[in-house]
Amino acid sequence: MKELTYKQLVETDIFDLIGAPKSISKDEKEALILKMYQTIENRVIAKIMDRLSDEEIKEFDQKMQLGQKEAFEYLKTKDIDFNKLVLEESIILKTELADLAKNHGIKR
Repeated sequence: MKELTYKQLVETDIFDLIGAPKSISKDEKEALILKMYQTIENRVIAKIMDRLSDEEIKEFDQKMQLGQKEAFEYLKTKDIDFNKLVLEESIILKTELADLAKNHGIKR
């Protein structure tokens, strides 16, 4: 099987990448998307926590209580680009899922 280029990886639908059957139901797709979203969210939070000191984590938690906008602004002051982290983790997860499907003989 031919290796995917970066462009193909980014542009190809995740369900096509993992070889999901065309008959997959809307509910099944939504459940898989939710699991992927939760995985990405957990990974991004872990990366943020790794970059902050204990005191900064407390400050970040306080900002989160105020709202998402305040939390994102706080991260910017710490040179943490939330959107970039989400994009990176999305691509990493998509790559992992494509590799997993490939290694288990699922055809695209």
